[in-house]
Amino acid sequence: MVRPLLRQLLAMAIVGSTAGCLITDRVEFEDPENLPPLIESMAPPAAKVVRLDRTRSEDVSFACQVLDQNEEDTLDARAFLDFARDEAIRGVTEVVQSESDARRRSVTASFPPDLFARGCHVVEVDVIDGGAAGWDPGGQTRFRSVKEGVAKATATWFVLAYDSEGDPRADISLESCP
Repeated sequence: MVRPLLRQLLAMAIVGSTAGCLITDRVEFEDPENLPPLIESMAPPAAKVVRLDRTRSEDVSFACQVLDQNEEDTLDARAFLDFARDEAIRGVTEVVQSESDARRRSVTASFPPDLFARGCHVVEVDVIDGGAAGWDPGGQTRFRSVKEGVAKATATWFVLAYDSEGDPRADISLESCP
C-alpha cells in the first residue's frame, strides 16, 4: 500500500516541477476571408412571375434582403431592365443597413409601369461588396463588370406587363419568360 502511494507522490512531484510556460514560434494569422454578399430573400418572390398592369399609376418595386458576413463592407447596387437587349443602368439603388444586424442590408429598385413594354421582361439587381468604386466600367460586360477581388450577387425577377385584366396575355407561367 505504501508503494502505490509513493508512486503517486513521485508522479505528482514530477508533473508539478515541470509546469511552466510553453514557448512556441510566433503564429501568423491570415486576413479574414472576404465573403461575397448573399441574396437572402426577395419581394416579390423569385419563383413567381410578377404580373404588372401597365395602366397602374404607381411604380412597381423589387426588393431584396442581402446578407454580407463582412459587416464592414460597403455595398453598392445597380438595377437593370432587360439587360440582354438594352445594356443600360435603369437605377442606382440605395443599400440600407439593418439597425439590428449590421450584416443585413436591404435594396429596393422601383420602376414606372410605362417603362415596361407589353410582354415578358427580366429585372435584375446586382449587389457588390466593393462600394461604388468596385464597378469596372472597362470590363467585359459594360455596367455590370466588377474589379478584381469584388464579389457580386444578383437578384432576378420575371415580369409580365399587360394592358388590363382582360388582356389575353395576362395569364402566363414562369416557363414562358426568357
